Amino acid sequence: MKTIRFSWALSALVMSLAAGCPGTVEPPLPGTAELDIVGSSSVRIPASGMAELRVFYHEVGEIMTPIPDSDIEWTIEGTTDATLSVEESTTDENGEATNTIRAGGESSFRVVATPVEGDPVSFSVTVEDFEAGSLVIDLEYSGDRAITPVAVSLHRDLRCETIDPFAPLPTAVQMTTVADPNGSTAFANIETFDRYAVIAIGQLRGEVGALGCVDRVSVDAGRETSETVTLMDVSMEPRVEGVYELQNEIDFSGSLPPSIDLAVGLLDEITDDNDVLGNPETEDFGQDPAAFLLDFAMRQTCRYDCEDGESFSDCSQLNHDFGDIRTLYLENLGSYGPAESRFTGGCTAWEYAAETAQNYVNGLIEDFVPGFVLAFTNSVGDLARTIQNAEIISRMTIGANTELGAPMQHELQTMIARIRNLDGEPQVIEIDLREAGFRRRTTDATVTITEEGLVMIPEHSFTLSYGELIQYLYLNALLPALGYDSTAELLGSLVNCDSVATWVADNVSALPITEDQVRTACNAGLGVASAQIDTRLGSLVTSAEGTITLMGSAVGADYDTAMIAQSLEDGMWMGMWGEGEDSGAITGEFTGERTGDAPSR
Repeated sequence: MKTIRFSWALSALVMSLAAGCPGTVEPPLPGTAELDIVGSSSVRIPASGMAELRVFYHEVGEIMTPIPDSDIEWTIEGTTDATLSVEESTTDENGEATNTIRAGGESSFRVVATPVEGDPVSFSVTVEDFEAGSLVIDLEYSGDRAITPVAVSLHRDLRCETIDPFAPLPTAVQMTTVADPNGSTAFANIETFDRYAVIAIGQLRGEVGALGCVDRVSVDAGRETSETVTLMDVSMEPRVEGVYELQNEIDFSGSLPPSIDLAVGLLDEITDDNDVLGNPETEDFGQDPAAFLLDFAMRQTCRYDCEDGESFSDCSQLNHDFGDIRTLYLENLGSYGPAESRFTGGCTAWEYAAETAQNYVNGLIEDFVPGFVLAFTNSVGDLARTIQNAEIISRMTIGANTELGAPMQHELQTMIARIRNLDGEPQVIEIDLREAGFRRRTTDATVTITEEGLVMIPEHSFTLSYGELIQYLYLNALLPALGYDSTAELLGSLVNCDSVATWVADNVSALPITEDQVRTACNAGLGVASAQIDTRLGSLVTSAEGTITLMGSAVGADYDTAMIAQSLEDGMWMGMWGEGEDSGAITGEFTGERTGDAPSR
């Protein structure tokens, strides 16, 4: 026979209330359920008197989860003179079932309660000739906490000043629960006594939230005694638990992972040269973006600085840098040894047309998008800053604190990209990190929560491809911010090859190639340029896997009446980023807002 202690029953009761309304419950599996007596297993009642019997049915384990909607069978052993109000009762949502025994004239007998699974328990009922009375309890609570339920228990020879609401209480003579902290309850057939104590403990989200006690209560024979028990709020330790949405600002401390650095450098090439006459001292060979695009047009007629076996369009980057026409300024392509014309004059033509073509193309671009070079440069810089000073929204789920710490799950969700459009207006784009190169964006750890509500977050890591991330941001943040869906659409909108071919034919004398050849070279060059940008960005996707490792701390704030932090403040991050053999420091700040309870596990 087992008798459940008062504090255990109260804990299980609150857990079940938090679980919500029960549905259809299957019978427990063998060995998984247990029945306990609530209150005392020894019951004294006068002849022909009545007493309430209460049991608690729960899952086996350290956390006694209630089992609702389960049948309990009641039988009397040792007498035929006593009666029960029912022969079978059903556990309520708190896992409790009650029955009432009415005694006859026998001196003692047993009442056995048998669950559908698990061992039965028995009450020892003694019928004695003693004087009894009743006690009515009125609860009063004027606080603002959502107190429910209230466990009310009756004890002998107990003083209120000795009560610790967080420690197990002595076995009660009788106990019951009241949903309303301003409700009432009663204890019947109580032996006359002048040193009873009534204790009321109110719950707040599964914790002790209020306490009331009166002692030296006298119960007289044949009379109804009334007592008022006033509930007062109990001081509670700060709790940091639930689901928190974090606003993170993560700083890569001035350095970018190699894949991102390469991608930004690639895009910078479109606008980094600004001297159409050429200046070796400043490494400016031509004026972008026309000089950048001219490289791809030149390749269609003149194969230069290439590896053996490479086509005109696929010229190697080993000697002839991507989008760089420095050879045209440093050599004479008409006589340059590593230059091969596709047809007569295919290389010589650019000695005549390079400067004027650049001026004309840049003029077209300036007319179409005034300030394109500055606007594009700003946008590429914004793309770099999107990662270097990353704004990331994440979700941190923190479970209940224990001696070993609190379980935590941290999930990176979205990244905020702030990129200016071609008019210089900032565009805010939210990127779903599930699609942006993160291999693992959810990680688990155990946090430490101090008595003051300081949350210490241990080291935990996320894995990703930085190359895939920058490619995704380019396609889904930078290009949309500029108003385009693809690189080809961007470059094609800037340059009208028909206009370029006509203008070159009319304005560049002694040109050794035809207007059609210029038009063909221009169109093919735009196609190769866009393909090369996309291909180069795409090649970064297969680069080394990267990591982001964080650790930090925060302070719980804005506590509710249950002393649960509704926000996290003064959040600080530190850690490392890594890609291949490269790594760098990470610092950051964050705040958090509580959005709900942590799911039960």
